[in-house]
Amino acid sequence: MALLWPVLGSNYRGLPPGLARWAAAAGLLVPLALYGSVVAWTSRILLGAKPATEPAAPEAAGSPGSFSSGRALTRRAALAGAATVVVGFIGAWLARGLTRRATFGTFGYELDTTRLTESERVAVRDQVAFYREHRELIQFGRFVRLRGPFDGDGNETAWVVVSDDRRQAVLGFYRALNRPSPGPSRLRLRGLDPGLDYRISIWPPADDATALANAGTRRGDELAAVGLLIDGDRGEAAHRGDFWARLFVLKAD
Repeated sequence: MALLWPVLGSNYRGLPPGLARWAAAAGLLVPLALYGSVVAWTSRILLGAKPATEPAAPEAAGSPGSFSSGRALTRRAALAGAATVVVGFIGAWLARGLTRRATFGTFGYELDTTRLTESERVAVRDQVAFYREHRELIQFGRFVRLRGPFDGDGNETAWVVVSDDRRQAVLGFYRALNRPSPGPSRLRLRGLDPGLDYRISIWPPADDATALANAGTRRGDELAAVGLLIDGDRGEAAHRGDFWARLFVLKAD
């Protein structure tokens, strides 16, 4: 916990950094405490029987004592199996939570760069340049989840990373499956300064309806109340296909 303390202020719920640090610490400590309690309880059940001071005489097969010990062993095995399921669930929950916190701070490629075409090389070069420009913000900024994969039908996810002075932000919007005729959708932001004017741009640059509808300067309070327009043109949105994503860059003037 001491090692993770500097980054515990980054969370998904948009809490103030001070409160978010304690909330994140509790979110890690409570499952760990439950994990340890289940392990200790299981060990006590399996190893709690004290050895007799004198070796007991062997019981004949089929005697009532042998059936009793068999039932006790079966109960212990069942309890151990249930405890194992609980421990596995808690461990998976912890791993998933830590992975979510780290995902937006990583960047890289797993491919053979010698097989890239010239246009792909240009795209990779631009992507690396974009990440280098915003690397410090992405890695150390305040992470706020706007839409989670477990909200609603889970089809849309969005988060934003905001600088400490709230003058810069990078927002990611992700949609898994497209709809044949989507209606207008707005994404309301959190974590910005309501009194600042933010210049909005889309990366990579585009001239579609979403880019044109959100280009320009917007106040922080307007972005919190009204938000960004995602599906401004129904016909254009219908032809985007599945697994569509956009990055928005916000800089205070």
